[in-house]
Amino acid sequence: YITWQKKRMPQKKKKGKKKKGKSKKGSLPDVAILLKKFMKTYEKHCAQAQSSVSPTIKQGLQKCIEREEPFRRIILTCPEVVSEVSPPAHFKPLLMTIRDERYMLGKELCIWNIPLNNQDIADLSIVLELRGRTVYPFSKLELMDCAIDVWSVERLGKATSFSNLTIIVLDYNEFGDFGVKGLIQGLEENKKLLSLSMCYCDLGPPSGALLGTLISKTAIRFWASKVPILAPDLKYLFFAPNIANSNSLSTKF
Repeated sequence: YITWQKKRMPQKKKKGKKKKGKSKKGSLPDVAILLKKFMKTYEKHCAQAQSSVSPTIKQGLQKCIEREEPFRRIILTCPEVVSEVSPPAHFKPLLMTIRDERYMLGKELCIWNIPLNNQDIADLSIVLELRGRTVYPFSKLELMDCAIDVWSVERLGKATSFSNLTIIVLDYNEFGDFGVKGLIQGLEENKKLLSLSMCYCDLGPPSGALLGTLISKTAIRFWASKVPILAPDLKYLFFAPNIANSNSLSTKF
C-alpha cells in the first residue's frame, strides 16, 4: 500500500481594506485646530488693517477651543476703551478671515456698534450670497448701530434673496423710509426670511404700508419696529401671524 498526503498549496492572504478609525467630519480635535488657525489669521489681518482685536471674537474663540466645539455665533464689538494704542475694531479683518479660512461653521453673524461703509456691505453681501464655490450658511444677521445708509440697506436686501438668512436685525440704523423702500425691493420674492427687526431706524408712516404689503406677500412671520407708523403714541409694533387664521395679521403691544 502506498500512502500519500496531498500537498496543500499555501493560500494567498486576502487583501482586505484596513479598518480605519472612525473620524467624523468636523471631529473635536479638528475643530480646535481650525479655530486656532482662524484666530491667528484674524490677528494678522487686524495688525495689517490697524484694527484692534475684538474682545468678543477673542473670548468666543477661546471658549470654543476649550470646549472643542464650533464657533457658531460670531459677535464683533469694539473694545471698551479706544485710544491711539488701542484703535477701534473694524469689520474688514473679520470678513477677510472668514473668506481666507473658508470658515463654513458659523450660523450667526452679529456686528454691534461697528460703522460699516458701502464697501463693507458690498463685500458682506458677496459672502452671504450662495453663488460662489464656497457656501457660508449664515442663518442670522445682526447689524446693530452700524450707521448703515440707504444704498447699503438696498444692497443687503438684494443679497438676502440669494442667502440662507432667516433672521435679520437692523436696529439703531437710521436709514429711514427710503432705506425701507430699497430693502423691500430686494425682499419681494424672498421665501426664506422669517423675522425682520428695524427698531429705532427713523421710520415714518410711509414705511407702514410698504412693510404691511411685504409681510402679507412673503414668509416673514415676525416684524418689529419702534416707530409711530399707525399712531403718534405707538411705541412698539409687532406683527405676527394670527394662529386662528394664518392669512390675517395680528398686532401685539
